[in-house]
Amino acid sequence: MFNNEGQLQVALQWQPDSGQDILDESEIRRYEGMIRDVEIALREGKDDPSLAKDRDVLEVKRDELLAFLVEHTKPGPDGRRLAKRFPNDAFARQSNLLGKHLRKVLKCIQMNDAELWKHLNDKDVLRYGEINRYSPTKGIVWQEISE
Repeated sequence: MFNNEGQLQVALQWQPDSGQDILDESEIRRYEGMIRDVEIALREGKDDPSLAKDRDVLEVKRDELLAFLVEHTKPGPDGRRLAKRFPNDAFARQSNLLGKHLRKVLKCIQMNDAELWKHLNDKDVLRYGEINRYSPTKGIVWQEISE
């Protein structure tokens, strides 16, 4: 999804069996805030024909955020979104398995591309365990290499 600077953040999601929340309360409120920000931007630019392309992008972003929130939360009795919970016990197993595979991949990357490894090895950039998230630092520009 998108962070506050409009950068894409990728959250690894799966549906394991555990008693863990899929999203915590702060993440739910953060997504709701991003949706509000996008809706405000859409309202403010609705009458400006020069912003038609931006409106299309914002509408797609809003729809993606809403779909993610609806998929990973449930409506509460007071109307606020509540965290869905993973059912029972496999969360730790799947989390450990994911960590094991990511460590193997990182080891291969370290041997082949030290700069990429340094970026991905930063705990603020790539988190895995109970919460799995890739959040690149500001200024990261990915380049497509054509062969």
